[in-house]
Amino acid sequence: MAQVLGSGVAWETGSSRNEWRWLDTIDGRQLRVVASIAPIRGSVDDAGLILVFRDVSKEFEVEELKRDFVSAVSHELRTPITSMKGFLDTVLGDPEMPAEVRTEFLGVVRSQLKRLAGMVEKILQFSRLEAGQKMELAAFDLTALAGEIVAELTPISASRSVAIDWDGPNGPVEVLADREQIRSVLVNLLTNAIKFTPDGGSVGIGVRDDGRETVLTVRDTGIGIRAEDLPNLFQRFYRAPSSGQHAPGTGLGLSIVKEIVQRHGGRIHVDSRPGAGSTFTVRLPNRAPE
Repeated sequence: MAQVLGSGVAWETGSSRNEWRWLDTIDGRQLRVVASIAPIRGSVDDAGLILVFRDVSKEFEVEELKRDFVSAVSHELRTPITSMKGFLDTVLGDPEMPAEVRTEFLGVVRSQLKRLAGMVEKILQFSRLEAGQKMELAAFDLTALAGEIVAELTPISASRSVAIDWDGPNGPVEVLADREQIRSVLVNLLTNAIKFTPDGGSVGIGVRDDGRETVLTVRDTGIGIRAEDLPNLFQRFYRAPSSGQHAPGTGLGLSIVKEIVQRHGGRIHVDSRPGAGSTFTVRLPNRAPE
């Protein structure tokens, strides 16, 4: 028994134990399993053992991701707070500060406040989706919504010389969906595209109706995503490594996108490779989600 469950395992007669151990499978995978063992009560001749294995790899993976999430959120929230405190202390501590310098410092504080508010909103949205927030379906023009968001994000992209191109038809494309939730999908995808595109690159967005589905695409000429990271990309709290380090953020954006798309009865797919950019494709059915 000790050889099956790992070294150092001793099972006491008349007792049951429930601990996790590594288990190697015949296809080369390594699983975390809980092994439960208990004696079969009866006469000496009839006595035996019941042994049950349960795969708990996913549970451990989720717990590890949650710990990473708490660590990431703590760091991400601390960074703008520390920055704002430093600039405000400087402004308040120098009544003779030139007006243009004061304006510049307060502008940095405002920028950090917007960043902080965005992170808090993302966490709240994740919580609302987890609680089963009801969708408010209505018909609206997805092309117009995309145009609004492009206008909002253009100052951010322009500050890094990242162009935002329109890849789709110019006419209206009507969709039946929750407008605010679809807005969140667009904002998350476009923000990520801009964030991971080097200065001087480009981002593209397109919307089209192919008859059965409304198709939304967001592409970039950014750093791309490794093949081994693609299966985990939409997982909660997951942050794909960027230049050898974890990317900044809470790791919730793409999981929120996938949750919203699936709630609308749609699908999302990503094509990417390192150094060649990424293309995210969202397909929404041209009917009310069931």
